[in-house]
Amino acid sequence: MTAPGPRLVQGSPVMWRVARLGGATRFSEIEPADALSPRAGNRFDVPGGGVFYTASWLESCYREGLARMRVSPAVAHLDEDDGAHMRAGSVPAAWRENRRIFRLAPVGALPFVDVEHQSTWNIIEHEMTMPPGLETTLM
Repeated sequence: MTAPGPRLVQGSPVMWRVARLGGATRFSEIEPADALSPRAGNRFDVPGGGVFYTASWLESCYREGLARMRVSPAVAHLDEDDGAHMRAGSVPAAWRENRRIFRLAPVGALPFVDVEHQSTWNIIEHEMTMPPGLETTLM
């Protein structure tokens, strides 16, 4: 029996993107060798391919882009406001200055893969082969 395909959804008529200056239309790409590092690339990057990160809501763009800066609850209590250092969880001025908001209106857009739906995770788990010695846990 064949596993059902990933869940597909129609995109919003307006999409949002928060990207670096000069990166409005740049796809995120990662080399296969770099993809083995948990610190390389972005969450949904595809080795050997490109991902164009957008969201239906502007807030989602910021949440995804700022996720790396979240403070672990285990160390949040260690943060002290000494006036000389940026507080944990703050967004550096350079990050804000080097990014812009882009509003996109896709024409003839193909459907999106719903990466949070269980059927999508099932097909990924069924079809994905990991390099030898690398294990993964799908959540």
